[in-house]
Amino acid sequence: MLMKRILLLSTLIVSLLGLTLSGCGSDDLSLINEVKRFDPEWMTLSSKVSFIDRYLRITARRYQADFDEVDPYISDPATTERSNLYGLRSQYRNMMQDRDKLETRFGKTKEAFVSAVESFNDWQTQLMKGRLDEDEARQEFVGIKAGYDSLAVDLNQLQDDLIRNIEQHNALMNRITRAVDIHASFEIRYDR
Repeated sequence: MLMKRILLLSTLIVSLLGLTLSGCGSDDLSLINEVKRFDPEWMTLSSKVSFIDRYLRITARRYQADFDEVDPYISDPATTERSNLYGLRSQYRNMMQDRDKLETRFGKTKEAFVSAVESFNDWQTQLMKGRLDEDEARQEFVGIKAGYDSLAVDLNQLQDDLIRNIEQHNALMNRITRAVDIHASFEIRYDR
C-alpha cells in the first residue's frame, strides 16, 4: 500500500514537472533534476520497510508456534538432555523478547519513514509548482537528504538485526530438535 502511494505520488510529480519546466531558470532546473534523481531512492527504503514488516509478521506467528511444538519434549521428565534443553528454552525465550523489541523499534522507524515520505512529496509538489524560494528549497533539500540518510541507517540496522534474530531462531530450533531427536525442520527462510 505504501509503495503504491509513493509510486502514485512520484507519477503525479513527474506530470507536474512537465507543466512547470517552461517557467524555470537554469538554477531551478538543476535543483529539479537533482530532486528527480533523488526521488527513486525512497523506493529502496520502502522495500526495506516491506521486508522488515513481512518478516516481523512471519516471526510473530512462527516463533510461538514452533516453541509450543517442541516445549513438551523439553519438559519431558524422561529426557536425558534436561539441563541442556532448559538452557536452550531460556535462550529461545530471550530471542523472542529480542524480536518483540525489534517490532517496537520498527514501529517508530516506520512512522518516521511514512512522515518523511509525505513531507518530501508535499515539498516536492511545492517545488514543482514554483512556490518555493530556490535558496530555501536547496537548504530544505539538504535537510531532506540528511533525514533520508538517517532513516536508511536505521532501516539497514533493523533489517540486519531481524535477520540475525531469524538465524538465531533457526540455530536454536536446530539444536533443540537434535537434542530431543525430532526429525522436523523449523527453519525460517528469508530473501533480502
